[in-house]
Amino acid sequence: MEQSNAAGKPIRCKAAVSKAPGQPLEIEEVEVAPPRAHEVRLKIICTSLCHTDITFWRMKDFPGMFPSILGHEAVGVVESVGDHVPEQEVAVGDTVVPVFLAQCGECPDCLSPRSNICSALPYRPGGMPRDGTTRFSLAATGEPVHGFLCVSSFAEYTVVDVAHVVKLPAAAGPEPALPPEMACLLSCGVATGVGAAWKVAAVESGSTVAVFGLGAVGLAVAQGSKMRGANRIIGVDLNPDKFEIGKKLGVTDFVNPNDIGDKNVSEVIKEMTGGAGADYCFECIGSVSVMAEAFKSSRMGWGKTVVLGVDGSAAPISVSSLDIMRGRSVVGSLFGGIKPKDDIPVLAHKYLDKARTPPTPPLHLSIMRAGLQEILKHVEEDPATVPHQYITVTDKEEEAESCRRYRIALVRPSHLLDRASQKLWLPVTSECATATMEQSAAAKPIRCRGMPPCASISPAPLYDEQRGPVDCRAAAVSKAPGQPLEMEEVEVAPPREHEVRVKIICTSLCHTDVTFWRMKDFPSMYPSILGHEAVGVVESVGHHVQEVAVGDTVVPVFLAQCGGCDDCLSARSNICSAVAYRPGGMPRDGTTRFSLAATGEPVHSFLSVSSFAEYTVVDVAHVVKLGPLLPPEKACLLSCGVTTGVGAAWKVAAVEPGSTVAVFGLGTVGLAVAQGAKMRGAKRIIGVDLNQEKFDIGIRHLIAALAPAYSKRLGVTDFVNPNETGDKTVSEVITEMTGGGADHCFECIGSVSVMAEAFQSSRKGWGKTIILGTAAGAAPVSISSSDIKRGRSVTGALLGGIKPKDDIPVLAQNYLNKELQLDEFITHQMGFDEINRAFDLLEQGKCLRCIIWMDGAKETGGVGA
Repeated sequence: MEQSNAAGKPIRCKAAVSKAPGQPLEIEEVEVAPPRAHEVRLKIICTSLCHTDITFWRMKDFPGMFPSILGHEAVGVVESVGDHVPEQEVAVGDTVVPVFLAQCGECPDCLSPRSNICSALPYRPGGMPRDGTTRFSLAATGEPVHGFLCVSSFAEYTVVDVAHVVKLPAAAGPEPALPPEMACLLSCGVATGVGAAWKVAAVESGSTVAVFGLGAVGLAVAQGSKMRGANRIIGVDLNPDKFEIGKKLGVTDFVNPNDIGDKNVSEVIKEMTGGAGADYCFECIGSVSVMAEAFKSSRMGWGKTVVLGVDGSAAPISVSSLDIMRGRSVVGSLFGGIKPKDDIPVLAHKYLDKARTPPTPPLHLSIMRAGLQEILKHVEEDPATVPHQYITVTDKEEEAESCRRYRIALVRPSHLLDRASQKLWLPVTSECATATMEQSAAAKPIRCRGMPPCASISPAPLYDEQRGPVDCRAAAVSKAPGQPLEMEEVEVAPPREHEVRVKIICTSLCHTDVTFWRMKDFPSMYPSILGHEAVGVVESVGHHVQEVAVGDTVVPVFLAQCGGCDDCLSARSNICSAVAYRPGGMPRDGTTRFSLAATGEPVHSFLSVSSFAEYTVVDVAHVVKLGPLLPPEKACLLSCGVTTGVGAAWKVAAVEPGSTVAVFGLGTVGLAVAQGAKMRGAKRIIGVDLNQEKFDIGIRHLIAALAPAYSKRLGVTDFVNPNETGDKTVSEVITEMTGGGADHCFECIGSVSVMAEAFQSSRKGWGKTIILGTAAGAAPVSISSSDIKRGRSVTGALLGGIKPKDDIPVLAQNYLNKELQLDEFITHQMGFDEINRAFDLLEQGKCLRCIIWMDGAKETGGVGA
């Protein structure tokens, strides 16, 4: 088709003009200028109204501008083109949909699968994307009329940048072209919802989804989730009529906030899901209070909240920093993560094909546990249409080979919590003999008392019925917030079912100990025995313990891994749901195994470890067996701090080669993040700390020869001291340093204000903020609802996403292979009597890790003494 006679000239047409906030649109004659370079002029066939149009129409301040032509969902035909519009991309006569997001195809964002927000032609509410001007004016007066979202479809003609138009599939033979009224929907609402389920959340088959707001976007989310294989889709809306519509698109359950009495929606959704919460929550309204409620409705461990609604005030979302650390995440998206030119044609073809399958295969299938022979029988009967992902339990290598052949998930019996057998091999001298649990477990309490050095651990049990209690040194008991620990004689009860009693070799002080030590309210309890970074030797075991034996070297860890619950079986979570994380008490019954020897008063335990005692009792799900080659002071570091940092870069952020990382707080966790990021291939690592010495440490002790490719200096490459940035914020400095922000920002301090600053330092499009610091009182962190929609995300992790029993042995081997640095994290070593000095050093920022030896055998001043 040739260009119209009006090509290169203004066109006069009718348009619906918005002249004041919230006032009816007025039909006016407007003049539409010809397209300039990189622009096309469209004749609009039809347009539709999106709630975003209403949000901007109501605004009294920028970005609502008056007079303006709203509208951004439409379909039209190219009437004329400007210079530099490739004919192969669009030509006169082509049917296209204009889209508010650009795709230039050449910028880093367009070239990356992680972002759909073109950085060459950034998203803007008004004006043409390349020069900010308008192509509209009132015909009667010549007064400029503002454009809207680079589209302005409430006019018979509009001018759009070529990067904002998508050519639709043409009719081919008997196949009908996409009807205009259907094509129109793909330019925003439906594509946003389906895309969010497909591209942003990557909804997994068999999952539970909650959709807040059943408008066009919410219903499209439901349809996209159904296409992805979601098992249950809960719709939340005040309008009961929406449920009937929703049923046709996949909604299985309906919650009306007006019909739930005194309960809030998150409480109802958790009840509906057995207390867990939804795997994915989508906010499709644009209310920060609903965004926060959606977050609370998500599942601990891997729950993802996707923000799609536009809040007109750009108000912040307030979410619990502790809940973020428990594996939940918040991510936002413009246009549902859809890359317009790549993905809208895919959706158009799906409609034409009347397909009800997702654009990509489901990532995971529903889980069924069964015996191997039963599984193999079913698989061999119909291997092409197996409806489940199977999980079996076996230790037989021939069965393991069948598992690999048919891609059946394998769980070793040693990873399961409950076991039928009560036989245990015990190293008695140089021989092995079997013994029942009743014979092997030391069944009496141990008193930690006196001050002489303890006897060394031998392979045989330290206690049996003939020997009686073992005398050892005192425990360091915390009796009041912020007060020095006191050495006390305590009694340590024998281990119960699923428990082991461990003789601590050495322990170290973590900043989390200091945080809880300062607390005046729950979860801190007094008197208590703190400490959770340690290494020790198993002294005795309770019933149903086969994973470790007396004499084994183990590290106790504050997070459990039972090996059999949904979380332990999933790669998405490291927070065991069978043996839940708790700040105090034994994980299965909430009681303590400690009491003051003099009075019998119970002494509270801490984080399921309590390593500031010569003996402690730990659940078997909380201990990791290590080989004998790793020195105790190095093994100790793997039970929390270093593991958290390295794991966060490895497991949570999955730092990409060549990326830029910003680390807020260069303590042990932060420096471990830096090391992990460098091991992952990060090109630039920016350290943020008030202490200049931390930068020197970061440069010095993260220099290693991991491999030829890593022969150059590793670690922190740049340093930002917030006291030296003048009037600029840290986020402004980092944005300037990086030309847009860091790819990954890690908060390793535990300050909600720093968490917010880290978020602001992350890159638009794909910037990820990982929260690792523990904020006192689980204080809420505020996240900009506008910025979260620009492709940024916030997530958190306990223990850096590490599964203790699976991953800590890997890190131990990395150290032995000289692939992981541990030595330089140890800045001080001292005896147990000096534990309060360790608190002083850590509070003053003069140490990284103080190794505290129970026998007092090693003492050094270390770095910064």
